[in-house]
Formats: sequence, C-alpha cells, structure tokens
Amino acid sequence: IQEPIEHFRSEVEPLLKSIRGIALRKPNLEVYCYKDPSVIRESVHLATEAMIKVYKWSLTGKIDLEDWKKLVYSWLTLQDRALDREANYIARETGKVEESLCIAGFNGKYIKEHLKEEGCKVDLKYVYLPYHFTPLDILLRVIRLKGFKKGKYMEARIRELIERHGHFIRDYVVPSRDYDEAYRKWVLDNAPWIKHRLLRRARWM
Repeated sequence: IQEPIEHFRSEVEPLLKSIRGIALRKPNLEVYCYKDPSVIRESVHLATEAMIKVYKWSLTGKIDLEDWKKLVYSWLTLQDRALDREANYIARETGKVEESLCIAGFNGKYIKEHLKEEGCKVDLKYVYLPYHFTPLDILLRVIRLKGFKKGKYMEARIRELIERHGHFIRDYVVPSRDYDEAYRKWVLDNAPWIKHRLLRRARWM
C-alpha cells in the first residue's frame, strides 16, 4: 500500500526519464507498460484509506484491527489479481521477441515464477540493494504468510507494525519533501547495519 499519488509519481517519473534517454539512443526500442490503469486507481484509493487510518491513529492513539484487516486483505487481493494479469501480459509480449527486459518491484520474483511456468528463460536481478523493508512491507508479508490469526502475540505484533508504520508516515513522510527523502532518513535512523553502505551512494549524502 503506497502513499497516495506523490509516491507513485516519485517511482514512475525517474523510470520514464530513463526510458526516454534509452529510446533516444535506440530509436527502434519498443516499450510496453504492463500495469493495469484500473489497478493503479484502486491502489491509490486504498493508499488514501490507509493514510486516513494513520491520521486517526495520530489523533487518538487507537488502532481498529478489524478496519486494518479489511484494508490489508483488500490490498492483497488486488495485488494477486494484478500480478496474474501483468504476468500473463508480459508472457504474451515476451513470446514475440528473442530478448526483453522487464522492470518490476519486489513482485519481480513472482513474475519470474509465472514466466518460467510459461516456458520462458528468466534471469532476475535486484538493482536497488540493500533495501530495508518498511513496517508496512513487513505487515503485508506477515499477513500474507500467516493471516490475521487470533492470539495475543499475533495481535500485538500486528499492532506494533501498524504503529511503526504510523510513526514512519508522521515522523518521516509528512515533514519530508518527498517519499524518497523520507525513506532515506528513516533507513539511516533505523537500520545502522546498512548505513555505511548507503552513504557510499552520492544521492544518500
């Protein structure tokens, strides 16, 4: 669940600029967008709901687990549906050429699995490493793997992740110019074990 349109723009804009630069050097390059516009719209809607819930938490300090449960399951359902459509489209288009490059987020490993099932030869490379998962990333992974199991430990763990996500939004995203700046500050404050590696990159200085 990304923060609304600003985070989406911060991800897509650099990509489009890079593709434009490559296309100028290789005019015969064919570029296809495999994202479903309806999924993007639904993602923004769910992200807005998440932001509203974070705002309510910041005012009251209370977390409605049932509300978050519905939101997370809606997001995971949307994610699964989108992945199936995207992977089918990619498999269909890559089957028309000898070689292609697909740019994806962390769902790339699932796209790879689908393409291999279709008989495609696939190599997967992560270009943004090291990456430190945000509290919301972890929350989605936990729910996908274990669901909302009843029990004091699981409920406490989920509440903790939601609160950590709230702190991330309130203390880093809101005061920052954009999501990238917020994420950099958050990583440098919360992941000292990779801080020295990140500082090697000029953009993190």
